[in-house]
Amino acid sequence: MQKRETVYLFPHTSLKIPEEIKYMADEYTLGYVNEYMCDMYVDKLFGDIDNEHCVKAEVSRLAVDVERFEDDFKEVMAAAGMGVIYKRDHLGGLLRDPSDMGVTREYLIDTYYKPYHDRVRRLTEKHLENADEVLLVDCHSFSRDILYTSYYPDQFPDICIGTDNCHTPMKLLSDVVEIFERSGYNTKLNVPFSGCYIPDVYYEKDNRVKGIMIEINKRVYLDSSNEMREGAARIKNTLTTVMEYLKEN
Repeated sequence: MQKRETVYLFPHTSLKIPEEIKYMADEYTLGYVNEYMCDMYVDKLFGDIDNEHCVKAEVSRLAVDVERFEDDFKEVMAAAGMGVIYKRDHLGGLLRDPSDMGVTREYLIDTYYKPYHDRVRRLTEKHLENADEVLLVDCHSFSRDILYTSYYPDQFPDICIGTDNCHTPMKLLSDVVEIFERSGYNTKLNVPFSGCYIPDVYYEKDNRVKGIMIEINKRVYLDSSNEMREGAARIKNTLTTVMEYLKEN
């Protein structure tokens, strides 16, 4: 039996916005957008994970979105002002002036973006020394009324599983979907978001590195005030089952 190490990635769970960054949006708007865009409490739903198997972004995606391409020419959301450094929010409102951000783009990339990716690479490399494969689980949530997808909210499932043709094992995928559906969650593949994170150094180059994305619809565990509701305990129990499966299979 092959030995697998699993690393959980949380790129969007932080609400921290460094004080040195200047925004055009007022404090109320910035706070609202920050909570709307944040994967609220997703790290808590997955439970306690030791530092050798977990990577969390240090700052809010409104400061730096560590899951965007660094190069805006490669990033499709850059055209909407939501590349690695957000200029606009999900409604198209202006968040900040690129010519007057308080800090440089390079500073934000070097201070927050690159360290996140370096840590993912280092952990993956370290685990590959003693394991046959490393599975990266990209952990997210999504809002009930996303505007920047081609899908309508009534098409949104409870759980979205993102996959990659080269790095997502089919047996693992079908088993994870079965766990969610057996627990009563409507589950779809790559709807409303697709793909999963694999570091460039391994992407389509090393099949020992596997990946899957788990996106939880916020309606499953949050109320209208973005506080945990009764459904949180149920999805947390299901995620525990998923994590146990990933560890043992």
